[in-house]
Amino acid sequence: MPVHKIKAIIFDFDGVIMNSERKKFDQLKRILRGDGVHLRKSHFRKMLGKKTERFLKECFRDRLSQKRISEIIAQRRDALRKHPSEYGTMIADTKKVILRLKSDKKYSLAIATGTEKRIVTVLLKRMKLHDAFKVIITGNDVKESKPNPAVYEEALKRLKVKPANAAVVEDSPAGIRAANSAGIKETVALTTTQSRASLSRAKHIFMYLSQMKNW
Repeated sequence: MPVHKIKAIIFDFDGVIMNSERKKFDQLKRILRGDGVHLRKSHFRKMLGKKTERFLKECFRDRLSQKRISEIIAQRRDALRKHPSEYGTMIADTKKVILRLKSDKKYSLAIATGTEKRIVTVLLKRMKLHDAFKVIITGNDVKESKPNPAVYEEALKRLKVKPANAAVVEDSPAGIRAANSAGIKETVALTTTQSRASLSRAKHIFMYLSQMKNW
């Protein structure tokens, strides 16, 4: 990686900082059972990196009304607000890298995620990472979900850096596509939720972020 050109590193949240994707999926699976909708393993892959609303519309538009989709989203958010500890566990390896990058002061750090801002804020404070990021873009800041590039375009705008001077850390094909569509080619994919084969569009693929030695 041409490290001298990179001025900002943008992290996804779920699957990169928090090991939460499976818990979020299982929670949604329990809720949807009451609607007679059964999620399968194939749905997990389709959901990764996307807002819940987009996922439900793509897969169950013919079975769930917009009103019901909104109710499901509100139910999930309320549960996570009340019990943030049930959201998932912190990925300790990524935290170590973030703290090292913060202390080095070589890069501006940011988060770009579809998760609700209040949830991200609460969890970052619990992890003592809330002051590590210069910019935090969440699902409250953009209308479109990954693979749409909006969340990364907004992050670049607020960071005041060009796509060529930014790197992204993701865990999903949708997230990698979003970064690429925003013009960011320096992409790192972590295999926390997906296989290496499904993340082939990423420039670098690792099991743990600490494997990226030149960071």
